[in-house]
Amino acid sequence: EKDFNIKIWKQAAGSAAVVVQGKKLDNFVFFVPSKVLSAFGPKKTGLESVCALSAAEYIFDEYKEKESRETRIRRISLLADLDAGSKRNFEKGVEEGVKIAEAVNLVRSLGNTSPSEMIPERLASEAMNIAKSEKKLSAKILSELEIKKLGMGCFLGVSSGSQHEAKFIIFEYRGAKKTERPTVLVGKGITFDSGGLSIKPSDF
Repeated sequence: EKDFNIKIWKQAAGSAAVVVQGKKLDNFVFFVPSKVLSAFGPKKTGLESVCALSAAEYIFDEYKEKESRETRIRRISLLADLDAGSKRNFEKGVEEGVKIAEAVNLVRSLGNTSPSEMIPERLASEAMNIAKSEKKLSAKILSELEIKKLGMGCFLGVSSGSQHEAKFIIFEYRGAKKTERPTVLVGKGITFDSGGLSIKPSDF
């Protein structure tokens, strides 16, 4: 018990989801013991439990024949003994966990989609769909001409090896206080192997 931590709890939750899926069941009730709630607090327990369950039950089988596809879990219910205050915090954690889990699994699905389908145009389209789902979020897609005007030569150099036009995606979230300084995150959305010149000797 002294070695028990949130990582072990998430592994237990994930294992439960895997077992249920293996038994071809599409819904189950997951019990959260009072000791776990006391150890991590109701909000964190709700959040982390949902994230672990969702990560474990995620399936990407779009390219399999229908008869070979896995049984998808349609519903997971969490059962816990909570007072009114703890219940509110637990539900807040669950709500936040659902949003995080949905975002993580969306990114996993984008990454798992065949590069012959997940071309820059489609990734840009997915970005626009995400922006439409949240009022505080907006997306702007720069065309190759706009990218060139900004002098982004390295970006265009990488994309020049593709027959598909490059797209540069800009997300803006305006949900923080006006007094807060903005946070900028920069990442890559490579839709195909960008390759590169091998500098290893040929007999390496």
